[in-house]
Amino acid sequence: MELAKWRASEDPNREERCAEYRELVAGLWKEIEDALDSATVLPLRPPSAQPPR
Repeated sequence: MELAKWRASEDPNREERCAEYRELVAGLWKEIEDALDSATVLPLRPPSAQPPR
């Protein structure tokens, strides 16, 4: 995981990069959550219940 690499890093910007990574993940989480909340869910029928073609 990228965050684990930054946490173990001795880079002087380590804390800044960790915070940036957490912010990006939180933003992506919210974006996915919003997309799922607004998605239209179509019910699936078992194959035997589908009309013949």
